[in-house]
Amino acid sequence: MKNMWIIDTTLRDGEQSAGVVFSLDEKKNVARLLSDAGIDEIEVGTPAMGKEERADIKAIVAMNLNSVLICWCRALRRDIDSCFECGVRRIHISFPVSDILMPLFKIEKSELFGMAENLIKYALRRFSFVSVGAQDASRANRNLLLQFCKIVADSGAKRVCIADTVGIMSPVQAFNLISDFRGEDIDIDLAFHAHNDLGMATANTISALAAGVQSVSVTVNGLGERAGNAALEEVVMAAKHTLGMKTSVNTKLFAKLSSLVAKASGEKICRLKPIVGSGAFCHESGIHTKALLLNRRSYESIDPESVGRKEQKFVIGKHSGKASVKHFFCKKNLKISDAYLTKILKKIKESASKLKRGLSCSEVLDLYRGLYERT
Repeated sequence: MKNMWIIDTTLRDGEQSAGVVFSLDEKKNVARLLSDAGIDEIEVGTPAMGKEERADIKAIVAMNLNSVLICWCRALRRDIDSCFECGVRRIHISFPVSDILMPLFKIEKSELFGMAENLIKYALRRFSFVSVGAQDASRANRNLLLQFCKIVADSGAKRVCIADTVGIMSPVQAFNLISDFRGEDIDIDLAFHAHNDLGMATANTISALAAGVQSVSVTVNGLGERAGNAALEEVVMAAKHTLGMKTSVNTKLFAKLSSLVAKASGEKICRLKPIVGSGAFCHESGIHTKALLLNRRSYESIDPESVGRKEQKFVIGKHSGKASVKHFFCKKNLKISDAYLTKILKKIKESASKLKRGLSCSEVLDLYRGLYERT
């Protein structure tokens, strides 16, 4: 099994989600739990945002976490200085590389390479590890992007991150781009940073891993700008189950991490969200529940307990079958004959159809009591 390096940017790109603000205590709690979960690297913020941001970053640095800490900055010397002030040992410098973004940052193509070389060497006098981001790489000219990565490597940076900044790539495109770069003679670690504008951030990240990137940038719950980023919990579990990759991550803390970030961000988790949604391990279909009672792997590829969830939950409703209803009553230590099972299942289906939802435990018990009281 191949290893992958996880860079969590919940505290940086995640907090950049419109309307999201983390307090210092929330940042520290998230950082501590990320570290406890074995996340390799945490992007703790953007020092150039101001004194308060730098104070928060310094407070996280002072926690002496097990995870490596890194700061994000623009391609400016003063931003590099701001990162150095915070006491982190790693820095990530983002350079716009597309024809769309470079003019907006007043960077000419002719100056991009020299600028990158100078800033990397400047940063190396202050930091032991320099990472460089190719912002909007998915819309950049391929030859320019390739040359940029070579310059970055030759200048002494340890990693270059290919960023799908506006989430425009498909998994096939992500795989092909990374494969092309892996085929070039560039002595540098490759990372991938995906956005979810078209709903493919996790898939693109998995494709990039399959093509050979060593590091991936993720956020808890996929929190991030616009439609968000690749989700930590989805990427780790998908890489494990589809690519046979491994990490240092304790996946049993995913549920706790998800809940913590959801509360701090004020962004509710969709019930059907993979891995951490409340309905991710719920079943109602009679065919499925009957099979699950015999073999938990029949209709579940992931053990709920492996991501910090309780075992699968059976919803009693319109699509339920006799097996799940009988199982429900057995767990309540209530005996029910086959004849009554058929009758109560009919009542359950009628009630669920009328209410247009599954039934609560008390509602099922009321039907049970009502049926026996009439006999």
